[in-house]
Amino acid sequence: MEEIIKDLTTVETGLIAHGCNCQGAFGSGIAGAIRKKWPNIFVGFLNHGIGKDLLGTIDTIPVDNDLAVINCYTQEFYGPGDKKYADLEAVANCVFQAIDVAQRLDRDLYIAKIGCGLGGLDWNTEVKPLYEKIFEGVDVNVYVCDI
Repeated sequence: MEEIIKDLTTVETGLIAHGCNCQGAFGSGIAGAIRKKWPNIFVGFLNHGIGKDLLGTIDTIPVDNDLAVINCYTQEFYGPGDKKYADLEAVANCVFQAIDVAQRLDRDLYIAKIGCGLGGLDWNTEVKPLYEKIFEGVDVNVYVCDI
């Protein structure tokens, strides 16, 4: 795992993993930036459905032959303020699934600091230690992007 300064929407090859909610909203944060850059990812997100049953699951939507986006359903709801919307267990489940996809496709994985920011989780005390544990010994190049 390597932390890099990179906007996920500038990745051209590999897999991009980011967090999203289970309510059909995809308009702010990294999800909003992805929607603006690749509208087909939002269409795929909507086709996946809505509801709590999605929490902790992923869907993988191709941008082209070299790039795909992994939507990680890590928060049931969304909203303003300091509330924690992201579920750390759902983040872990999604990250394990994203690694599986990256290994099967033999692709680099570019991943957001899922659940941090609008999700309300803390990078240093919650998500980073989780990532370090999950990515230890994984045979995939993993890049944690700041945006």
